[in-house]
Amino acid sequence: MIIVIGSNKGGVGKTTLATNLAVAFAIRMNKAVLVDADPQGSALYWGSVRQQKQHTPFVNVAQRRGNLVDALKVLSRQNQVVIVDVPGRNSPELISAMSVADIVISPHACSQLDLETLQELEDQVHALRPLNPKIRVLIYQSMGTTNPKIRQRERSDFCSYVSVFENLLLANSSGFQRLAYRECISEGIGVLESNNPLAADEIQQLLTELLNG
Repeated sequence: MIIVIGSNKGGVGKTTLATNLAVAFAIRMNKAVLVDADPQGSALYWGSVRQQKQHTPFVNVAQRRGNLVDALKVLSRQNQVVIVDVPGRNSPELISAMSVADIVISPHACSQLDLETLQELEDQVHALRPLNPKIRVLIYQSMGTTNPKIRQRERSDFCSYVSVFENLLLANSSGFQRLAYRECISEGIGVLESNNPLAADEIQQLLTELLNG
């Protein structure tokens, strides 16, 4: 299974989501690889920090750039799950990875600037559908508010906006703005290995959603 974490909007937590899913799959199964295809190299840095840890499940982090089609096909034959962290805005890595992906998870915050990029994503998926008819694109609400007074309204607004795009599916699970995510990136771990049960539950819910189709 090839899972691409991609968005046309920056700063929405793509690497955070990719590293946490990599840990979640590593805990559940041995053959999983995280591909860092972003020139910023944040996932690769996270992987280098993780290598210094003891008593944590091994996460293989591979670096790839440019057209990812052949590389992802090879890695998919060698692993049960390939998670790909790609740069956004119509990058060669994003488009080529989407052309062979089983699932694309596109994190977006509930803001006008973030959600307006969904039309671009819809157009990309429509253009790629003849090449990859099996592709599923999940829109994942990231960086949600933890304020109970506005949390429900924010979720409702997010769901309403996503619902108008026929090629995009709304993920049932969602993530919130929690310090634990930032701390885990710098420590080379995932929130499932942290002492924050709320963040851990968010990743576990997404993992369950992916595995159950």
